[in-house]
Amino acid sequence: MQIIKKSISIILIFISFFLFTNLSHAKTKLKERDYQVVDCGRIGGSIETLVDGGRVDCETEYSVIEYDFAKKHHECLSQALYYSRITGKHGICSLIIESKKDFKYIKRIEDTIKYYNLKITVDTIENLN
Repeated sequence: MQIIKKSISIILIFISFFLFTNLSHAKTKLKERDYQVVDCGRIGGSIETLVDGGRVDCETEYSVIEYDFAKKHHECLSQALYYSRITGKHGICSLIIESKKDFKYIKRIEDTIKYYNLKITVDTIENLN
């Protein structure tokens, strides 16, 4: 009986150690909001200000900033354009870069902005992990 208890204790310790080390090294998948709060706070902007037809992710005295993951660059661009028009402030599309693959989206959005001569700035945020 004593051997069984020791064996169970050793197994439980091993399982606990395994789970703890794996969980402590796991990367957390951050949400768009996480990046928005950190970046907008860093520049002293107001988060999610209401405008006609939506909420600006971050608004400063002179600009409106839309945050999106790079693969959603088209949504970021359209919202930055819309909020810029509504507020009369400069629009910024801030793309969240999670991997090297995401850089292709920056090229796409910059090509579109150049082709149509849009007055929008593209910014990037690297992974916060």
